[in-house]
Amino acid sequence: MKQALPAAVAPVLVGYRATGKTTVAKQLASRFGWGSVDADDAFEEQQQETIAAFLAAHGEPAFRERETQLLRTLLRQSDAVLATGGGVVLRAENRDYLKQAMRPVIWLTAPVAEIRRRLAGDPATVHRRPALAIDLVPACLSTGSVYESRSVTSRKSFPESEVGGDRVGAGVARRRSQVIGL
Repeated sequence: MKQALPAAVAPVLVGYRATGKTTVAKQLASRFGWGSVDADDAFEEQQQETIAAFLAAHGEPAFRERETQLLRTLLRQSDAVLATGGGVVLRAENRDYLKQAMRPVIWLTAPVAEIRRRLAGDPATVHRRPALAIDLVPACLSTGSVYESRSVTSRKSFPESEVGGDRVGAGVARRRSQVIGL
């Protein structure tokens, strides 16, 4: 059942790659009558190339700068659930923009083994994502080092917003319903 809500409450989803941000964004949008925007898709549409191709041509500093510009634009679309890119919270500037947007920020998590499974099963990973998804994931995620290094600093910025588990979509929808009184 769709329940129309004020546009200002559409949340922003953050978290490591393959934690379910895009899936949960679509589920929340469907349940509450919001739109849904995937920042990675928006980036690729704006740049007319995949993230991997952009990184290869321009490097990570240029990518992060464009990602920040796009985040500022997308945060203004308060009538849509925003699924951010997995690394958006690495920049303090982006974390500040997320806080200033006055939108709920939900940090999605998943077990490392589940992230590895999802990345391995996603055909888009090889063609659209940076080399991390292909070359480093087995080594880094086997110890959790990339996942944890991204998480420690960034998660401190949004301590009460973490939701995790294998069935995260339903849990987020229930939690958002409780938070906004449904």
